Amino acid sequence: MMAQAEAPPGVERGQRKARARRTGRQAGGSLSVGIDAVSVAEVSAALNRFGDRYVRRVFTSHEAGYCLAAAGVAGARLAARFAAKEAAIKALEPGRRWTDWRAIEVRRRRSGACTLVLRGDAATLADRRGVRHLAVSMSHEGDLAVAVVIALRAAPPPRSGHRHG
Repeated sequence: MMAQAEAPPGVERGQRKARARRTGRQAGGSLSVGIDAVSVAEVSAALNRFGDRYVRRVFTSHEAGYCLAAAGVAGARLAARFAAKEAAIKALEPGRRWTDWRAIEVRRRRSGACTLVLRGDAATLADRRGVRHLAVSMSHEGDLAVAVVIALRAAPPPRSGHRHG
């Protein structure tokens, strides 16, 4: 085995950080990103056509209460939350078609920032994928609602076995 020259303090660490940024891996874990865009007009049309049946199938009572309380922007708020649910699914990478929309809930804090709450199959999937934290950002303008979700995953356990030199 050849000896490696020692790098000046901080150089090796800086190189690891740069490599981590390129690969999406962070110290102690990795990142997974999901993004989605939804037509406000399509969500508004579904709301008009199916009403409460549509809302109950896709949104939690908390989401529905917040979104439907403001006349004129209910479609945009619901569309942003649907985009967040889709983005979360992409970040969680279920490997199959997702149908349990209410297992992913967007919660609005007093500050105005939103968080995601996972239940049931979504919580199980996040646990299986090693997700330690989810961050969400949503916006809507005109006929477009968008959301980005970033999942921070725990580092996989170290491999067992011996290295031979």
